[in-house]
Amino acid sequence: TTIHDFDELFKLFHKVLAVHSSNRSDAIIAKYSNIPYLNSSLFEISELEDHTVKINSLDNSGKLELMKGSVLTSPAAKPLHLERAQNGESLMPTLQYLFQFLDAYDFASDSTDDVQDDSKTIINASVLGKVFEKINGYKDGSIYTPGFITMYMCRKAIRLSVVQKFKDTYGWNIDTFDDIKNYLADRRSAKDILEFNSVINSLRLCDPAVGSGHYLVSALNEFIAIKYELGIFADSQGNRIRDYSIEIVNDELLVTDYEGNIFEYKMQSGKPLNTAIQQLQKTLFHEKQTIIENCLFGVDINPNSVKICRLRLWIELLKSAYYKEVANTDTANPPLNPLRGGDFELETLPNIDINIKCGNSLLSRFALDADLSKALKSVKYDIKAYRGFVDEYKNCKSREVKRELQRILDSIKNDFRTEINKNDPKVQRLSRVSGELFTLLNQTSAFELTEKEKKDQKAKKLKLEAEITKLTHEIEDIKSNAIYKNAFEWRFEFPEVLNNNGDFEGFDVVVGNPPYIQLSKTVDITEAYKSYLIKTYNTSGGRLNTYIFFIHQGYNILKNSGELAYIIPNTILTQEYYKFTREFLLRNTKLHTIVNYDELPFESAIVEVVSILFKKEINLSYEVSSIELDKVSVKELNNKNNNDFFKEANTSFSFNTNNIISKSFINSKKLEIFTEINQAIALKGDKKLSLMENNVSGLYYKLLDGRNINKYTIKWTGVYLDFNLERIHSCKRKDIFESS
Repeated sequence: TTIHDFDELFKLFHKVLAVHSSNRSDAIIAKYSNIPYLNSSLFEISELEDHTVKINSLDNSGKLELMKGSVLTSPAAKPLHLERAQNGESLMPTLQYLFQFLDAYDFASDSTDDVQDDSKTIINASVLGKVFEKINGYKDGSIYTPGFITMYMCRKAIRLSVVQKFKDTYGWNIDTFDDIKNYLADRRSAKDILEFNSVINSLRLCDPAVGSGHYLVSALNEFIAIKYELGIFADSQGNRIRDYSIEIVNDELLVTDYEGNIFEYKMQSGKPLNTAIQQLQKTLFHEKQTIIENCLFGVDINPNSVKICRLRLWIELLKSAYYKEVANTDTANPPLNPLRGGDFELETLPNIDINIKCGNSLLSRFALDADLSKALKSVKYDIKAYRGFVDEYKNCKSREVKRELQRILDSIKNDFRTEINKNDPKVQRLSRVSGELFTLLNQTSAFELTEKEKKDQKAKKLKLEAEITKLTHEIEDIKSNAIYKNAFEWRFEFPEVLNNNGDFEGFDVVVGNPPYIQLSKTVDITEAYKSYLIKTYNTSGGRLNTYIFFIHQGYNILKNSGELAYIIPNTILTQEYYKFTREFLLRNTKLHTIVNYDELPFESAIVEVVSILFKKEINLSYEVSSIELDKVSVKELNNKNNNDFFKEANTSFSFNTNNIISKSFINSKKLEIFTEINQAIALKGDKKLSLMENNVSGLYYKLLDGRNINKYTIKWTGVYLDFNLERIHSCKRKDIFESS
């Protein structure tokens, strides 16, 4: 292999992929003549690396132990060259281990058959989500969402928003996506096509708990599919792409010719095979770039999530990378290959990282309606300039210029923070009270004050000093409070959703799978943070779960008439604790769809979920559709008027309008009469230590978990639980149980 040590890996990342071919040394050109320049922050030395350890500082002599259950021991793995440690364990050089381990997995498929014989050439970005989920271990509530769910949710929410956008832009009398097709049927000039594309490109979609970015990738595919179906998928000149079909299959964008052959971008003699495939590949690339840069936004509290999300979007763009024609000015020395100033070279990738940011979506120092008007008069740049710097950053090719642009962007946001702080009511009150105290202490009088006046002056002085002390402490607490450590300032982080006056307009679409974290069971969540959430989102107490706050925040960051689609626990339907949120949705939104799932959709998490989809508008009377979704079909279950939900106990989202359940249990008694219902055992740590496949000893118990209990049946899958209380309390394994 060419990459035989960490020094060479460092060279590949930072001297080859991060450097344009025209600026590479002769030695690099000779060795890596066919490796293109990719212009991505992925290949830049990070701030952490710069201050700690770079790749080339790693020990090349280090070795990793080959675990007994490693995929590298499977029949599909390549032959290994192992060493033996003194204790007999198998060892492999670190870099070799990493390469063979990665090579053993099929990154082109998200099927359960992970091991492959030969690596495919195209990476399926959704696989990265599964990898990240396993590495992250759900510690921050992030769970990989299956593709059939993200496809449906993005399709439903985005298409409704596209209808609204065309309705608002042109005043058309339309209600469905098919209505748009009818309006566009007779308008196919290049000018019209470019205009309609710009309308769709003006949509802004956000995932406030972006995780590995699965929803953004599904949204990217949906935007492309929408343009194709509307007949406006076209190149930069407005020429429609013909002779190819575009659709989404299994959460992947599939491009085929009319004979059913999957589109492949092919080169021959250093040039694209023909003009048709060049036009299609170039259009795919620039359409994806435009959508990623203008339409897709994400936030996550986990920095690793942010990195993997950026990587996924980058890979989606890389899939459609194309070779562009360039002029060869050096006629005396013709190029050795097309990457070195020849007729064609790979189009460089933009800096698409700026739309995916790290922070706590639920936490902000500044309200969405905080006044920026005074700040804009005081700072050096206005909102238009701010957006301009962001656009420059995205297409910047120089690392030095990129760093300077980042510095400017940071300074703009710091100026906003400073000016908003000046206009904070507490800060302004402190200024006024301090002024009153100064005047009081420095006022002079022609006559000596009476004893009563002296007493009143002293009392006023003490009162003003007490208020100054209180306000100063409150302001400092806000500045230094640990709960604001990861605060995300929606107010000015995304200039794309601000108008020219600096007002926060919001997103057209909010989608996602927000984390499900029960705060009462999370030891590192402070009481101050819980109080902040309850006060900020005006929700009730009780069993606090983060997904409830994400519902309210999703509503807040939506623009009027915007669409939200979340997948959340089904406790939202009937739990008494969440009555407030149900009433909020019924009164402040058009809650048009509740999606049920016939089976538990998550592979690794036992939680019953539903999807809710609503429009941000006050609607006095509307119907809510209850549907069931599986991998192959959508089934309509029931419809109910929003006002009927208020008649249910706790305003539950129940669709049992004919009281079937009540009639079925007329002569039955509830289980709560006979026993106290509670969570009995919660397994922690490595569950495999306690779950058994057989009961040879006869000491184990049959185990049912949420995955075994369906709506009307119980299906035991042959799993036993090793649960001996006396032995657990006396052995080292007791820490894996938590009983209540």
